[in-house]
Amino acid sequence: MEKLIQKYFQKQGDYENHFNFPVDIDKFKSVEEELCFKFPVDYIEFLKITNGFEGFVGESYCQFNWLEEIVQNTEGYCKEFFPWAIHIGGNGGGEMYVINKRKEKSTYGIMPCIADEEDFIPLGNEFEEFIKRLYMNDFWSKKS
Repeated sequence: MEKLIQKYFQKQGDYENHFNFPVDIDKFKSVEEELCFKFPVDYIEFLKITNGFEGFVGESYCQFNWLEEIVQNTEGYCKEFFPWAIHIGGNGGGEMYVINKRKEKSTYGIMPCIADEEDFIPLGNEFEEFIKRLYMNDFWSKKS
């Protein structure tokens, strides 16, 4: 996970201004219970190291929620119209990053905050694939 962060996440200036660490590991279980969802292992590893991020991943501006924000943001942005989605962040410009929990294997993706269900664009089943697509600004074509 450290290599992924070093490769794709741009740290301009002070490293600690972009990542919100440390994360309270005991909080994972509580958040998973509230959401009735088990986070993918790769996303847990990302949160353990960073507990969120704000900055650039390639050309894409990204705001990844810290663990303590995920329940609140999921309830605020997804619960009513997209109960299948876990809100993990956004681009600050009207698109949210979500985990689609409808299938056995979760899918990371992007969708507009004001959207229809079919507006969800899957960007990968693995966190690294998702981040790579954000980094390459390759998210407007439905490849996954």
